Amino acid sequence: MQPEPALSQEPQGTASELPGENPVTKSPRKFNFKILFLIILLLAVAGVGFWAFQLNTSLKAAQESLATLQGKYDDLTAENGRLTTEFGQVSSELEQTNTELASTNDTLKTIKAELTKSNQEVSDLQEKMKKAGLYVEIMRGAFKDSDTLLETFLKVLLVKDSELTSLYETYLKSRSSSDLLRWSSYLISTIVDILEQ
Repeated sequence: MQPEPALSQEPQGTASELPGENPVTKSPRKFNFKILFLIILLLAVAGVGFWAFQLNTSLKAAQESLATLQGKYDDLTAENGRLTTEFGQVSSELEQTNTELASTNDTLKTIKAELTKSNQEVSDLQEKMKKAGLYVEIMRGAFKDSDTLLETFLKVLLVKDSELTSLYETYLKSRSSSDLLRWSSYLISTIVDILEQ
C-alpha cells in the first residue's frame, strides 16, 4: 500500500504556527534569561555557602585563639596581681629595713660618741692612775721599802709638784715629825684628789 497523495506526510502546521510562516523552518528559539538567572543565582548561593563555611571555620579558629589568649591574659593578670602584692610587701619590708637601718645608724653614732667619751675617760683615768702611781710610789718607798732620803727626794722631783717638793725640802731641813706629817698629809690628800677628779 502506498500512501495516498492527499495523505502524504507533510508536516502539518501546528496551531501555534501563524499563517504565512514556513512550516518547515522553525523560528529560532528566544534566549531564556530565566535559566541564566537561575544558574547565576545557584552559583551565587553556592559561593555564599562556601564563603559562609570558610567564615565559620575562621570564626571557630578565632574563638579558640581568643579563648587561649583570654586564658593567658587571665594568667598574666593573676601573675601581675601576685607580683604587685609581692612588690608591696617587699617595698614595705624595705621601708621597715631602711627605718631600722637609720635607727641602727643613730644608735651606732650614739655608741661611737659614748665610746669616744669612754676612751677619753679611760685615757684620763690612766693618766690619773699614772700620776697617782707616782705619789703612791713615793709613799711606798718612804714608808714601806725604807728608801733613803735621796731616793725619796729624786722620786719627789720626778713628780714635778712644787708644793710637794717644798714640803719635803722643809722636812729634810728640819727632820721634824710635824713637817713629815704635813708632807705625808699633802701626799695622801693629793692622791685622793687625783683619784676623785
